[in-house]
Amino acid sequence: MTISVNSNSISSFAIRAFNQTSQGIDKATREVSTGLRINKPGDDAAGLSIAAGIDTVVRSTDNSQRNIAQGIAVVDTVFSGLNAVKDELDNIKEIAVRARNSTYTEDELAAMQRDVVRSVEVINEIAQNTSFNDRDLLSGNEDISILFGVEDGDTLSLDLETNGTVGRGVEISISSTANGSLGEGVLTALNAFNIGSNTVAAEDRASFGQSGTLADLDTMLNNVGRMLTETSSDMNVLKTQEQFQSVFAEGAKTLRSSIYDSDVASATATIAREQIRQSAAGSMLTQANSINSVALNILP
Repeated sequence: MTISVNSNSISSFAIRAFNQTSQGIDKATREVSTGLRINKPGDDAAGLSIAAGIDTVVRSTDNSQRNIAQGIAVVDTVFSGLNAVKDELDNIKEIAVRARNSTYTEDELAAMQRDVVRSVEVINEIAQNTSFNDRDLLSGNEDISILFGVEDGDTLSLDLETNGTVGRGVEISISSTANGSLGEGVLTALNAFNIGSNTVAAEDRASFGQSGTLADLDTMLNNVGRMLTETSSDMNVLKTQEQFQSVFAEGAKTLRSSIYDSDVASATATIAREQIRQSAAGSMLTQANSINSVALNILP
């Protein structure tokens, strides 16, 4: 080893080793403090770019899951309304079957007709009040589109609009026999259905004499059944997409975590290791700085 006065390469090496350990401690300390492996672009420039893209996907997927939740709420509202309509139609059918027996008096038939009228009124109220965020769901006026993914094509259309098409849409109307409505395929609309009493008061809004058939009621029940089936199918699609998007989001978040998040155990181990190395480098720096003084001792 050359002994010189003007330079000390060993001291320079010790300084560089000391600075490297200090940088290692600084980086590991930031990781432990924030819980993030990437705290500035210099930590992992490529990883930062990838993680930023994944973060966009995660946030978009989170919103798509909220969209699905709203769609499920809409479908559930439609389903509940249709079930309530079916219950009232079943009541009307039960009364109508009973009334077809000629053993009843006109007063008894009048009481039955009042029960029918009340059920019709309830169906009308359900049709008018079944809504979601001020959107009428049983009017047959418009479809509702649910975005269940993060792309433009990831949509499910709830076919509620009738469009005058046979077997399409959801329209609960007590006065309509149009295609897609409750009365599609019947001869007598529900509000004109009469079990045959001639003594029903005018306020009951029933015409005198029998109108409407059991077959008409069966057709209406079949129409509601068709609407319930389509609604159930929409619910199944949304539930499947909800599960898929949940798994997809979980995978994206795991990938983002593997890039962004710090391994705390590894970072704390790094701090301990670098602190030992820093202490060693500091001690060696002190020793290296004393080497030049040796030159004075060997001068004549």
